[in-house]
Amino acid sequence: MNRLYLNMARDVYWSSLLQNTFAISVNWFCLVLLFFVNFSFGQTVVANDCLAPTIITQPVIPATTCSGTGTQTLSVVATGTGLTYSWRKNGVVVSNGGVINGQGTTTLTLTNPVVTDAGSYNVVVSGSCSPAVTSNAVTVSVNSISVAPTGITGTTTICNGSSITLTLSGGSKGTVATAQWFSGSCGGTAVGTGDNITVSPTSTTTYYVRYSGVCSTTACASTTVTVTPATVAGTLTSPKTNVCSGANYTNLNLSGYTGSILRWESSIDNFTTVNSISNTNSDYGASNLTADTSYRVVVQNGSCNVLYSNVVKIAVSGAMPAPGGISLNGGTTYPVSGGGTNYCASTSATFSIASVPNATNYIWVIPNGWSVISGQGTTTLTVVTGNTSQSANIEVYANNSGCGDTNRSYLWLQLTNTPNAPTGSSSQSFCSASFPTVANLAATGTGIKWYATYSGGSALATTTALVNGAHYYASQTINGCGESASRLDVTATLNTNLSAVSVTPNGAQIICIGSSGSALTSSPTNGGVIVSRQWGKRSVSGGTITPISGETTANYTPTGAGLTAGTWYVVCTSTPTCGSPMTSNEVMITVNDRPVAPTVGTTTQPSCTTPTGSVFLSGLPASGTLFQTGTAATNYPITGTTMTISGLAAGTYNFSASNGSCTSLATANVVFNPLATNKWDGNAWSNGTPSASQILVFNGNYPPSPNPNVDITGCSCTISAGANVTIKLGRSLSLTNEVVVLGTLTFENSASLIQKNGEAVNTGSIIYKRTTPSLIETDYTYWSSPVANQTLDISPDYAYGTFYSYDSSVDNWADVNISTTMSIGKGYIIRGQRSDNDAYNITATFKGVPNNGTKTLSINPTNSAVLLGNPFPSALDAEAFLDYNAAVLDGTIYFWTHKTAIQAASNIPGKAGSGVFAYTSDDYASYNAVGGVSVGNGTASPSGSVVPSGKIGAGQGFFGTIKAAGTITFNNNMRLNSDGSLMDNIQFFSAKPTKEKHRIWLNLSNTEGAFKQVLIGYVTDATNNYERRFDGQSFDANEYVDFYSISQDKNLVIQGRALPFDENDEVPLGFKTVITGEFTINIDQTDGLLANQPVFLEDKLTNTIVDLKSGNYTFSTTEGTFDDRFVLRYAGKTLGTTDTEMLKNSIVVSVKDKQININSFAENMEKVVVYDESGKEVYQREKLNTNELVISNLVSSHQVLIVKTSLQNGEIVSKKVIY
Repeated sequence: MNRLYLNMARDVYWSSLLQNTFAISVNWFCLVLLFFVNFSFGQTVVANDCLAPTIITQPVIPATTCSGTGTQTLSVVATGTGLTYSWRKNGVVVSNGGVINGQGTTTLTLTNPVVTDAGSYNVVVSGSCSPAVTSNAVTVSVNSISVAPTGITGTTTICNGSSITLTLSGGSKGTVATAQWFSGSCGGTAVGTGDNITVSPTSTTTYYVRYSGVCSTTACASTTVTVTPATVAGTLTSPKTNVCSGANYTNLNLSGYTGSILRWESSIDNFTTVNSISNTNSDYGASNLTADTSYRVVVQNGSCNVLYSNVVKIAVSGAMPAPGGISLNGGTTYPVSGGGTNYCASTSATFSIASVPNATNYIWVIPNGWSVISGQGTTTLTVVTGNTSQSANIEVYANNSGCGDTNRSYLWLQLTNTPNAPTGSSSQSFCSASFPTVANLAATGTGIKWYATYSGGSALATTTALVNGAHYYASQTINGCGESASRLDVTATLNTNLSAVSVTPNGAQIICIGSSGSALTSSPTNGGVIVSRQWGKRSVSGGTITPISGETTANYTPTGAGLTAGTWYVVCTSTPTCGSPMTSNEVMITVNDRPVAPTVGTTTQPSCTTPTGSVFLSGLPASGTLFQTGTAATNYPITGTTMTISGLAAGTYNFSASNGSCTSLATANVVFNPLATNKWDGNAWSNGTPSASQILVFNGNYPPSPNPNVDITGCSCTISAGANVTIKLGRSLSLTNEVVVLGTLTFENSASLIQKNGEAVNTGSIIYKRTTPSLIETDYTYWSSPVANQTLDISPDYAYGTFYSYDSSVDNWADVNISTTMSIGKGYIIRGQRSDNDAYNITATFKGVPNNGTKTLSINPTNSAVLLGNPFPSALDAEAFLDYNAAVLDGTIYFWTHKTAIQAASNIPGKAGSGVFAYTSDDYASYNAVGGVSVGNGTASPSGSVVPSGKIGAGQGFFGTIKAAGTITFNNNMRLNSDGSLMDNIQFFSAKPTKEKHRIWLNLSNTEGAFKQVLIGYVTDATNNYERRFDGQSFDANEYVDFYSISQDKNLVIQGRALPFDENDEVPLGFKTVITGEFTINIDQTDGLLANQPVFLEDKLTNTIVDLKSGNYTFSTTEGTFDDRFVLRYAGKTLGTTDTEMLKNSIVVSVKDKQININSFAENMEKVVVYDESGKEVYQREKLNTNELVISNLVSSHQVLIVKTSLQNGEIVSKKVIY
C-alpha cells in the first residue's frame, strides 16, 4: 500500500475507532505523542535549594449550588519543593470518588454536591522541606431541594359566609423556600403564603399549595372547599283557608326556599303540640280536616341553619252529604253521578230528589241556556231545556251554612232535535247456507227499522231474505223526538262454504338452522272466507300435524329455528267463516345443521417487529370457506380443521365457517390492540418511561431542564413540526423501526441513532455532530458520512481545506473537492486550513436522512487497499463486518495514527518528506479477529496508547485490503446496541458465539520514542498457517522501526495461532530499524491462559533466554532487518522435536465419573494446575513427587479444562480435557 507524505505543516489522520458512540467511551486515535527536543549537552543544571511550602493564593468560597446539581471548585496556589496537597472537610481528609475529585492536586472539585457535602474545607500543603502549611478554611454551602407537599388538611365543606383554615401536610421545605397558596390552578391566583391560610370563599373553590425556593418549585397538593348557600325558609301559601269538615282537601305549597325540606309540621293548638309530617316535597295536600289546623315547613341547606317557614291556618266548618239520585218527570231515578239520558231540546222537564237531614236548603245548578220555572231551593225543580248545543249536567247539593257544595248529585241530558242514525258495522257477512233474513242484520239504537233505500220508502219485514251484495239501511226513534233523518248503510255478504286451501310456492326447499327459506302463502282455492290459520309441520308425509308456534297469518317464512334439523312437510290449516276447517297441500322443507362457530385460540397482538396480529382458529369444517368480518372483511378457503389467520391490522374481527351448505354463527369479537403511543409534550411523557413497544412522538422540545441524561428506546419515532429534539453527548435513541423528522432531531458528539429493522425507511433529515480531539491547522482526519447525500462541506473549518479519497484501482490517493457528495460506506480524509498553529477542535455536522439497512460498495482490484467508513449513525462491530465480508476483504483493518508531535523536517534524520514540517514516526493501529494493536504511548498524544477495541464509531474511516473483487456490505446485523453488544433481535440474526482467546501483546521501543506493538493470539478456528481472517500484515508505515511475528514468510502485526494452546509452541519474531542503539521488548498485556503462563524471549544472537514475566529485555542493535534473532517461547528449556513429542506422550490425562486421572511415565510430577477456558485457575497442588494423581469433586460445570503439569526435571506439559 502506498503511504501519503504530505508536504504541509502537519499530517495527522484521525483514525480512532471512535469506539462505541454511546455508552462506550470514545477514544480517538489522533495520537500526537512525543516531541523530539534537542538538548544542549554543554550545560549542567544543579538543584541546591529546598524550599518549604508557601501558599500564594488562598482558596475562596465557591458559589452555593443546589443539592445534586452544579459544580463547586476550591483551588490553592503554593510554592515550594516537592509539594503535595491534602484536602480536608471539617478536619477529615476527603477521598476521590462520587462527588469529590482532585484530592492530591491543587484543585478540588465537587460535582453535583448534596447537602451532606457542605462544610468547612481547607488544604494542607506539604513538601520536601518542612513545615507543612494549612490554607484558610472556606465554607461550601449546598441548598436543599424542596419535596412537594402531599396533602392539605382542614374542613372542605362550609356554609356561605363562613371561614376555614387550611394547613399543608407532607413534603419538606428546602433552603430559602416558602409555601405558596393559589386558587384556580397550581400557580394561579395567589391567596397567601405560609404553612396555613384562612379563607372565606363565597363559591366552591379549589386551593393549591407548593414549595418554591432558589433551587426548585415543587408540584402542588390541592383540596376543594365546597361552599353551601345559606338556608332560606321560603313562603307557605294555601288556595283555601276555610273548608268544610269531613271530605275536604287543600293543597299547600312552599316556594322561594333554599335548601332541603326536612319535614312539614301541623298543629291544632298553635304549635303547643306539634305533629311531624314525613313529607319532603314542596307541596302537601291537607285533607279530611275536622278541626282548625295550622301548618309550617322546616328547611335546612346542607349543614347550615335550620329555619321555619311562615304559618298557614285552615279553618273547618260542618259538611253535608250529597243528595240521592235524580228522577226525571217522576219516572226513572238516575244514579247520584254518572247517570244520563237523551232528551228533547227546548221542552219542560221536572227533576226531584229525596230530602237530606240537616239541610237548610237545596241548590240546583242548571246549564247555560236552560231556564228555571220553579223549585229553586227545594227538592223539586222544573225547567225548560236549552237547544241541542246546550246538553250538560244538572247538579244539586244540600246546603248547611255554606258547606255542602262539595257533595253533589248529577244527571246528564243529551238534548236532540231528531235522533242520529244508529251505529253498527257497515259490512256484515252471513253464510248463504243458513238463508239469512233482515232479522239477522245488526244495529245499535232505539226503535230500529230497516229499509231498502237510504231515505224514504217503507220499512222491510224482518223475514225479508238477504241478497248477497245488497245494501240495507237502518233508522232509530228516541224519546218521541222522531225518527232519525240519516240511516246506517250496511252491505250484506253471503259467503259460500270453504272447499279447499292451497300453499304456494309448493316446491321443496333446503335451508340451514338459523336461516330462512322462501316465504309461503296460503289462500282458498274455490272461494270461501278464512277467519284464522295455523301453520304446522309433519315429520313424515301425511303424518300428524304439529303446530308451529306463533305462525297464524296467511304468510309463513320457514326458518331453521322453527323447524329444527331434518326433513319436514309444512301445511296450513285454515278455519273459514262458513264450512269446516281445511288443511292445505304439503311443502317439503329440508333443514341442515350448520357448522359450530370456530373456536378462537391463541391471539397474537401486533408488536413493533410484527405490526399486524394473528389468531389461531380450530373446530373448522374439513373444507369450505372461512368468512372474516369486522374491521376488514374477506374470506379464506378452509385448508384444514385448524387455521392461523395473520396480517390482521388493529381492530375488531369476527369469523364464521361454511361447510358448503351452511354457515356457522360468528365468533365473539377478536380484538387486536394498536401499539401504544407515548407523547412528549416538552415536560413529560404521556405514557410513562418510553419502551421498545411504544410509538414515540415528540410534540415538544427535548431534553427538558434539568436534562434527565438517559437513553431513549422506542418502536418508532416521529419528531413533530416545531419540536426541537437533541440527543445529548454519549446518549442514544434506540428504535426498532423508522424515524420521521418533521421538526429537528440533533445528535451531539458521541450520541447514537440505533435501528434494528433494516427494512425501516427513515423520513426527514437529522443533524449528526462529531467533534475531533485537539488539532492544529495541518491535521488530517478520516471521515465517513452517517447520512445520505452529504457533501464534504461538513465544517466551516474545512472551507479552504484539502480533501482526498482513495482510488483502489491505482492504489493511491485521489484529490476531491468540498462539493463532492460522500459515497455511503466510503472513507475520506480532510485537512483544515488555519492561519495559525494553535490547537483547536473541529465539529463536523452531517445533515440528511440517516442511513439504515443494507449498504453496499463495489471494490476492485485484488490486493489493493480500500478506504472504507462506517455508514451508520451508531457504532459498527469490526468482527461482524469482517466475518460478513470475508470473501472480499482480508481479515485485518487499519486505523492511521502517529505517535510523535510535528517538528521541523530539518530536525528529523532519514526520510521526513519535503515540507517544512513533518513527523518523526507514524504507523497504523490494527484490528482483526484476534484483537487490536496500538501504536504506542507518546507524550504528545491526548489519548495515550489506545488498543482498537473492535467497535468502529459513527463517522469513522478506516483501511482494509481487497482479497477479491466484489461488493462490500454493511448491514444492521453489524451495528451495536447502547451497551456495546451486537443487536440480537431474533428478527434479524442470532447471538454471536463466544470465541476462545488467549493473547499476548509485545512492545518494541526505545527511550527516544520509537515504538511498535505486535499481537499473538491462540484463537478459536485459527491455524498456524497464514490466514487472512486471523493474520494481519504489518503496513510497515513507521519510518524508523517495525516489529512483527513471522509466519510463512509474512511479517504479521497480528498473528492468530491454533488451539489448544501448547506451551511448547514457538513463534519467530522479527524487527527492522533505521536507528542504531538500545531497544526494549516487554509484555504490554496478556489474557486467557497466557495471563498465568510463563513467557520467555530467546535471543539467538546472544544465546540467552529471558523470562518476560519477570522483567523487560533490553538489547543493542545496528540498523537493518533482523528476522532470525528472536523467538517467543513458553518453556524455558530447549528440547528437540523428538524429546518434546516423547515428553508430551509420557503424560496421560483422562476423565471418568467426574475424576481427573493424571499419569506421568517418564518423570515424577512436581506441580499440577487446572485452568478453565477463560484462564481462571480452578485447582492447584504442589510438591507432589509422584507419578500419579487423582483429582476428585472438582467444582466446575461441564466445560473444557486445561491441565498444566510441571515435572521435576523442570519441563511443563499442558493438555486439554472435557470435564
